Amino acid sequence: MIGAGQLLALLVLPAVVVLAGCGGDQLKTFREQHVRPIERRVDQERAQLAALLQGAHPGSRRDARALRAAVVPLEATAAKVAALSPPDSVTAEHRAYAAALKGVAREMRRFAGALATGSTSTIRREVARSRDAIGAMQSAQIALDKAVGG
Repeated sequence: MIGAGQLLALLVLPAVVVLAGCGGDQLKTFREQHVRPIERRVDQERAQLAALLQGAHPGSRRDARALRAAVVPLEATAAKVAALSPPDSVTAEHRAYAAALKGVAREMRRFAGALATGSTSTIRREVARSRDAIGAMQSAQIALDKAVGG
């Protein structure tokens, strides 16, 4: 599929976790009870999306529906992340990560729409947008990991 290989590669990249030491008790608790479980969940959701993308065909409404359905758990995770109350010292990083997760879900939903059309130019445009959203999410995740890690 045109451009799907690039998107697939970004989805299956292992999350880069740079937790370096334990901050205060509040940060440690937030990291252990919220950040790490969320990262595992997001990794699982990304793996599911990647598996669907691997077999997706331009113009397939069925593949587009399956992709849209796989985006629903990521949207739910983004909402859960946004609803968390992080320690004050990591509020900005938390907010950025929540927004980035929402952005990935939005762009993957748009990609599913492009996939259904079968239009090469539309698919390419949405692959680029999705790739950018995934990169932003990875950067936000790294920043949050650093902030809660020490």
